[in-house]
Amino acid sequence: MKKIILVLTVAIASTAVYAQATIESIVIQKHNRNAVKLYIDQPEDVTADALAAKLKRSGLNGSKKKGITIYKGVTLSEISINKLDIYTRVEKLGIGTVVYMAASKGYDNFTSPEDTGITNNIVTFLNNFIPDANYRSVDVDLTAQTENITKQEKAYQKLLDEQKDTEKKRSDAEVKLVQLQNDLQAKQTEIDKLKADLEDMKVKRSNINQQ
Repeated sequence: MKKIILVLTVAIASTAVYAQATIESIVIQKHNRNAVKLYIDQPEDVTADALAAKLKRSGLNGSKKKGITIYKGVTLSEISINKLDIYTRVEKLGIGTVVYMAASKGYDNFTSPEDTGITNNIVTFLNNFIPDANYRSVDVDLTAQTENITKQEKAYQKLLDEQKDTEKKRSDAEVKLVQLQNDLQAKQTEIDKLKADLEDMKVKRSNINQQ
């Protein structure tokens, strides 16, 4: 099959919002091709991951080049029982995303408006994809929240460990202070005794000199 370059030329207003998939004309190798477009009110990365995951669950693995993902010679029962080349593109639009899907029967034999069966099946497929994207968005939020909670719990545990360590050090310090106080008192008593003995020695020497 010849190398195919997909160029999208559909003009889209940044404020447009599509509740359902619609049939559009897109340009592939300088020819208008029949395709389906769907706006989804989810971020681009969330939508792209959800679409790739949905197709992968059906056993499809595509190759991506210049923003286009091509699934060559695949069978997607929701669209056709026969093998097709399926083209998808996910583009950011405002705060949401636009998904495009086109199908070829091989060798640039793209579906036409007369292929209502395949086209309508793509429309249905994309409309049914909306919950997948929404679910993926919630799943991403749940994962992010779970990771944030785990992060905060680790930070809390670290602070708790530091508190325990500090309390132990304080307790050890208090014991040490008491011990130091006792040692100081004992040392002072010893010094006082030595000084007293020194004075006694001086007196004794003085008495000897007077004899």
